[in-house]
Amino acid sequence: MVFSKHRAAITALFLLLMILLCTGYAGAMQSYISSAVTRCLTIIVPSLYAMMILSQLLIHTGVWRILGKPFRWIAPRLFGMPDYCFALFLCSQFAGYPVGAGMLQELAEQGALSQKDAGRLSLVCFGGGPAFLLGILGDYPNRFSVFLLLFFCCCLANGLLAIVLFRTHPISITEPKQRFQPADAALWIQCTASAGKNLLQLCAMILCFSGLCGILDGMHVLEWTASWKLPDSSAIVQSFLEISNVIQLSLPFSLFLPMLCGLYSFGGCCVLLQVRAVNKYVSLGSLFGVRLLSAVFSAAFCKMGITVLHWEEKYDTAVAVSGYVLRETPNSIFPACMLLIMTLLVFHLHHEQCAHDRANRSVISKDDKTK
Repeated sequence: MVFSKHRAAITALFLLLMILLCTGYAGAMQSYISSAVTRCLTIIVPSLYAMMILSQLLIHTGVWRILGKPFRWIAPRLFGMPDYCFALFLCSQFAGYPVGAGMLQELAEQGALSQKDAGRLSLVCFGGGPAFLLGILGDYPNRFSVFLLLFFCCCLANGLLAIVLFRTHPISITEPKQRFQPADAALWIQCTASAGKNLLQLCAMILCFSGLCGILDGMHVLEWTASWKLPDSSAIVQSFLEISNVIQLSLPFSLFLPMLCGLYSFGGCCVLLQVRAVNKYVSLGSLFGVRLLSAVFSAAFCKMGITVLHWEEKYDTAVAVSGYVLRETPNSIFPACMLLIMTLLVFHLHHEQCAHDRANRSVISKDDKTK
């Protein structure tokens, strides 16, 4: 009882402090949140929305089990997981940050995975996805080759960690007994509504952390980080908190790619909290530690790839002379706004359908009672 009172008092003081900080640094927060809204509409929503819907369809139709069949020999022997879990591992690398954890949460609730295994798999079923990375790179020189290198290094780091984590303590290999369900119109609406809800939560977390960066800037904490010996430390700190801030990185080519690869593999504190929110079975401390290891491995693999491909001699001078930095892509936000409007319409239709189903069930139950 005393401990709970202390926690309540600490929470109240913390919230009061945050209210005072938000009031005192409202101008700085407004600038950062405004920039975050633009990033959400031009990068986050276009790159993740479609993959979130497809991942929901993969789970609810049961098709996800088929994707791992070609790997049924190598997956349990090398990675310590059955073929259908390896299919989830592969899908999560392409789907986007919180999607893999959400898929595992769904399967744990369906009884296809144990809660412990769902939490363990969430440590490595983690990836930003090609669409997000390409959106971040924008018009960067040699964009597609750079994308392939970064994406391969992050997948390689996750695969290496999967071997380390599951080779001696494998994931349960009991195959789930889930029937295949046709992807009819009702299922499409349900999956679209669920994906839209998850995406809106992710964007809300991004805006929250952008406000935190505004407070840190107003308190001159980011200026203090600029005194560190680490180049472009302010942008790195902001990216460590919220990954879409990597568009502010401005480093030489040989340092920029490993740093971007490491931050992309880590995902940022904002994404880690989002993963924990969509998957209650994962330990936040374990997730933080494993993603830090993944960031180190990814950056090291990227550095080795640059050396092997001789990219330092080929691109470093050109990029340094041009002074190129990442920035928001100049795409119109109109398509993203239309996506949000259509999602709200789907929410409305889904709500009406649920209300209609509840009304039908109540009528049936009354008829049963009268009989």
